[in-house]
Amino acid sequence: MESRCRKDCYRRAALLWGFLSFLSLQAAFTITLDSGHPELYDPEYQRRLATLRTRQNEAPERPVLLVLGSSRTLLAFRPEIMPSLPTSAGPAVLPFNFSHYGAGPLFNLMELRRLLADGVRPTWLVVEVLPAYFVHDGEAWVMLHAALRDYALLCRYLPAWRLYGDYLKRRVKLAPKFPAEYLRYCLADWDRPGEECPLVAMSSLGGCPLLQQDVDEPTRRRGTAAAFDAMGRHLASFQITPTAERATRELLELCQKKGIRAVLVITPEGTEYRTWYSTDAYPRLVRSLTALCGDYGAPLVDARDWLMDGDFYDSHHVLERGALRFTRRLTDEVLRPLVRGRPPNSLPFRPAVASAP
Repeated sequence: MESRCRKDCYRRAALLWGFLSFLSLQAAFTITLDSGHPELYDPEYQRRLATLRTRQNEAPERPVLLVLGSSRTLLAFRPEIMPSLPTSAGPAVLPFNFSHYGAGPLFNLMELRRLLADGVRPTWLVVEVLPAYFVHDGEAWVMLHAALRDYALLCRYLPAWRLYGDYLKRRVKLAPKFPAEYLRYCLADWDRPGEECPLVAMSSLGGCPLLQQDVDEPTRRRGTAAAFDAMGRHLASFQITPTAERATRELLELCQKKGIRAVLVITPEGTEYRTWYSTDAYPRLVRSLTALCGDYGAPLVDARDWLMDGDFYDSHHVLERGALRFTRRLTDEVLRPLVRGRPPNSLPFRPAVASAP
């Protein structure tokens, strides 16, 4: 009996030791990933960063103009088709599309802080305003892509219990959940054999090279219905969230502090998409953003009606012709005057007084 009890104690001690060893290895693995390889939690960011650095190394004298936004600008902004934009000082601008699938105000702020920490300091920053993301924060999506270095920022916006609870839940798995795999799972119909998913494909300046040229009417109706399911209910009960307002304010304040000239652009929407807003939603959004931009001397550009319905495949995302039209008009009306030191065609604007970098 005594021998059996001793064996049971040894077995329990071995199990406990094994469990503690596993936890130690798990902790070491997580610390290694978080401290040395934060890109594993957001490979889309890392891929764009590597491409941007390559372009900068090729022409280090060129000042950088970045566009931050969601899938709308990811598809709509094609910097590779832009003409050369010389600045008042001489060197031509290096434009780059640094949009990220699913990015809203808090995600854009997180991206900018990452870029600055990684040594990328744009001279100009164009930030998308997608109204639905001003009423729906998408906190789970932000946390899915966050590494430990992002948590100092996120702790100011998300409840600590939720943030760190999500952190522990995700890190308890040995393999991180890669966003690219998540996208392929959710968008399986887009990922045809032998072809790259349009939301993953990237040109040398960050634009999307795999846009659809056209869709038939049934396909457009299905896409529009899917867009309504994702965003219609948020627009119908329109109320800007405190997180969206604070994150946008902090982004503009950070740009002012670093001497980055920022512009907010309300991106194009189709006629049907615009009917999803509650009656006074859009005027309230414009008033709020105009006041916010006025505090930091940042232009607010209303591009909501820049495109025709036939330029969209779902009244929300653009076809190839929509991307070409948007990029050309953005270049002519916003980017060209911006890099020459003049106010772009925008809503009421007053010049910013930027503090020293």
